[in-house]
Amino acid sequence: MTRPPREHPHHDGPLAAEIERARSGSGRLVLLRGATGTGRTTALDAAVRAAAARGLRVLRARCSPEDTGVPLAAVRQLLSPEDEFADLVPEGDERGTAARLWRTLRTYAAEAPLLVAVDDVHLADDPSRRWLLDAARRLDRLPLLLVATERSQYDIEPRPPGLAQSLAPSLVRTRTVAPLGDEAAAALVREAFPAAGEVWAEACVRAGAGVPLFLHALLDDLGATPWPEPDAPAADGVPALPASCAALYPGSYPAAVSWWLENAGAATAEVARCLAALEEAWPSPSAAGDTGTDAPPEPPHPSVRERPPTAGGPARPPATRPGSSPRPPGRTPPVSPAGSPPWAGSACSAPTPPAAPATPTPCCATPSSPAGPCAAGRRPTGRPPRR
Repeated sequence: MTRPPREHPHHDGPLAAEIERARSGSGRLVLLRGATGTGRTTALDAAVRAAAARGLRVLRARCSPEDTGVPLAAVRQLLSPEDEFADLVPEGDERGTAARLWRTLRTYAAEAPLLVAVDDVHLADDPSRRWLLDAARRLDRLPLLLVATERSQYDIEPRPPGLAQSLAPSLVRTRTVAPLGDEAAAALVREAFPAAGEVWAEACVRAGAGVPLFLHALLDDLGATPWPEPDAPAADGVPALPASCAALYPGSYPAAVSWWLENAGAATAEVARCLAALEEAWPSPSAAGDTGTDAPPEPPHPSVRERPPTAGGPARPPATRPGSSPRPPGRTPPVSPAGSPPWAGSACSAPTPPAAPATPTPCCATPSSPAGPCAAGRRPTGRPPRR
C-alpha cells in the first residue's frame, strides 16, 4: 500500500509536548477526532512510536462493536495484554472491578511513565468509557498520557456524546485529523505513478474525496498487475481509468467505500446511496438541450448547494425532482454531503440533513454504480461548501 500521508502533524508538535509533560509526572487525555478513513489510527500509531522512542511504556487497546456488550472489555484489553481475551466478563460488582483495574494501572505508572492508547473509543462499552473518564480526571497527578481516537462526523442518526464532553477543558486536548488536501493527495498519486499527467492525477484526487483510505485503496487497485481490461491498455506509463468500479482489481476501492458506509450507519448509508443514484440520473450538460444565453451560470462545483439570491441579482430556480419539470440547461444537481437537494428527503424516506461539517459521499456509494471513481470527474468533498 502507498505510504500514509504526511499532512497530519498531530503527533509531531502538540503530542511531543504532551509526551514530555507525562514524563515529568503530569498526564492528560488527548483525543484524536476525525471522520472515517481520514487517518485517526495512523496518527495514533505515530504517537505510540514517538512515546516508545522517549522511553514510555505503551498499553494499547482497540475497541470493536462486538465488545460493546461486555463490561470493561476495553480496559481489560489494556491491562492484560498477554491474555487480553481471557476472563473478559468481570465480577458482579462493577465498581469493585473498576477500582481493582485502576490500582493495576497506578502500579504500572509507578514503574515507568505510561502511554495508554485506545483506538476507536466511540465503540468502547459503557463501563469502559466511564472508567476512562474517571481516569482522565486524575491523570494530572500521574506520569500517564492517555491518547484515544474517536470518530467524529455528521450522520443522519444521532450519535452518543463524545468521550470528553463532560470533562473540563484543562483535562483534555482535542486534535482533529483533517481531510487530505488536494496538493498532498496529488503528491501521493505522483509518488505511486511518477508518469501520471495532470488530468489523470486530478481524476484520482477527485475519486479520493480527501479521504486517505479511499485514495490509497484506489492507487492499490490501479497499481495491481496484470491490468484486467485488455481493451483498456496502459497509456503514458499509467493504467487507463476504468468507467466502472467493477473493473477495479482486486477491489480495494469498492471495499473501502462499503466499509465507510457501514461505519456511517444504516440511515446515512441509505441517504448516501440515494444521493449517488440521483446524481447519476441527472443528464449531462451536453444532453440538456439548447444552451441559451439566459441560462443561469454553472455553479462552481456540484457540492455547492442552492444559495439565496444576492442583492440586485436574479433568483436561481430551485432544483427539481428528476422526471418533473426540466431543469435549466447547463446545470449540475446540487448534490453534496453537506447540503442535500430539496427533494432528497422524500426520495430517500429520510430527513434532509442540515448543513454541517460534512462527511465525504463516495462516488461509488451505490454497490452496482455504473459510474466509476474517475469517469465523471466529480469530487464529493470532505469539507463543507464555502459560504
